[in-house]
Amino acid sequence: MYLNAHDILGHDQGTTASFEIADERPELADISLASSLSGNVKLLRTSFGLLVSGAVKGSIKLDCHRCLKKFDQPLSVKFAGEFADKPEVEQWPIEPDGQIDLAPLVGQELILAIPIKTLCRLDCPGLCAVCGKPMEPKHEHADQPRPSNIRIVKGKK
Repeated sequence: MYLNAHDILGHDQGTTASFEIADERPELADISLASSLSGNVKLLRTSFGLLVSGAVKGSIKLDCHRCLKKFDQPLSVKFAGEFADKPEVEQWPIEPDGQIDLAPLVGQELILAIPIKTLCRLDCPGLCAVCGKPMEPKHEHADQPRPSNIRIVKGKK
């Protein structure tokens, strides 16, 4: 996800430029994209380099925590970052030819947007505790006794 910022770097502070992102599939560490990313980016020329902000949407591949199947999770994230020729700790680099790479910045925001517990659907029944197969509406074990829904609490009447 490279943008050519060479033109805006030649202008005065306060100059802005906008770009559309369409059908981008950057290689991101620890993330498997299910669809292309699309969105928009705004560049603002500052005294140190560029302030970049924008938003992208797409979907990523995840594993369901209950049934362990792979599924596509749609995500929409906003991002912002500073880019400089000689970046400090909180800044991203501007390449000598004026290119900026948005992939690491967008990748960080996508990782932060992943839910803590990923489910293929809210009512996912998960796996059977007896056989380990995915639970289905009529999933039963004829040779196993079914647990009772009644709880016995000792010492109480």
